[in-house]
Amino acid sequence: MPLKDFLLKFTVTSVNGQTVTNAKIRLYNTDASIKGGDFYQASSNSWQEGTVMWSNAPVAQGSAIASLGAVSAST
Repeated sequence: MPLKDFLLKFTVTSVNGQTVTNAKIRLYNTDASIKGGDFYQASSNSWQEGTVMWSNAPVAQGSAIASLGAVSAST
C-alpha cells in the first residue's frame, strides 16, 4: 500500500467556555491494511486548504498522538 498523508484542521465552537478534553473524528476507510496509520500534531496551523501543498505543508511534530492497528476495507 502506498503511504498517504493528509491534513485535518477544524475550529471547535459553542462549548460555552468549557475546556475540550476529548474529541472523536470518524474516517471512512476504503482499503484494508495491516496498519491504519499514525496521527501527529502539525507544527503549525497557519495553512489554508486552498493554498497548502506538499512543499509548504507543516511537518509532523513529535511522536504520534494516536495510532490505528489493522483496518478492514469499507469501514
